[in-house]
Amino acid sequence: MRIVLSLATLTLLVLGASLAGGCVDNRATLFIDHVLGQESDSDECDVDPQGDVFRSRGTFDPLGDRSLIEIIAIGNQMVPLGDNETLKAETSRVQIEWVRVSIEGPSGYEGETFNQNLSGTIHPDPSVNPGYVAIGVEMIPGGSGLNMPDGEYLVNLEVHGTTLGGQKLESGTFSYPVRVANGSHAACGYTAEELLDLGQVDPCGGVGQNGYPYACPDGATRPRGCAEMCN
Repeated sequence: MRIVLSLATLTLLVLGASLAGGCVDNRATLFIDHVLGQESDSDECDVDPQGDVFRSRGTFDPLGDRSLIEIIAIGNQMVPLGDNETLKAETSRVQIEWVRVSIEGPSGYEGETFNQNLSGTIHPDPSVNPGYVAIGVEMIPGGSGLNMPDGEYLVNLEVHGTTLGGQKLESGTFSYPVRVANGSHAACGYTAEELLDLGQVDPCGGVGQNGYPYACPDGATRPRGCAEMCN
């Protein structure tokens, strides 16, 4: 009788372990690889999700009423399952649907968490390497300057998607450090056209971030914060 009870107990333990293992989230198939950078000598937005240029941290000036938008490389580690000869559909493509953004900051900042809808498809790579796609993400919303004191911030991202086969996927957390400095990117007395002529415009559209200034022209068309910084 003792042997029977021991075997039953062992069976329940093994069954429980297998069920628990089935509930573990898969955060390896879909992943954020890095934040893409721009070639310094290029005047076109030619970021490559598999290129060698990336950013390890960002800088942002929220007083220009702009958003912090960075382009991230998202990878899909699924292998191709389609077969043209048997007309089997490819179900390993991943459709990106949304991202959860969570911002942590210095003392006195309450933090912020929000979801943002995205779109894009990552095709599986026929080699042993992952497939990639580049997608722009609003990491810090525009107009956040009054609530963001200068300091070091951490933007945490979790990307969600679904395979064409119907499998829900979620990436692990990717953390991107950002230095916030209010008024640091204000170009006093310049118009947007003048900054363009001077080559001071990010070809990928980022303004008030990573060294690219925003225009603070004279007059009533100034963005919020320009009057404080440029008077």
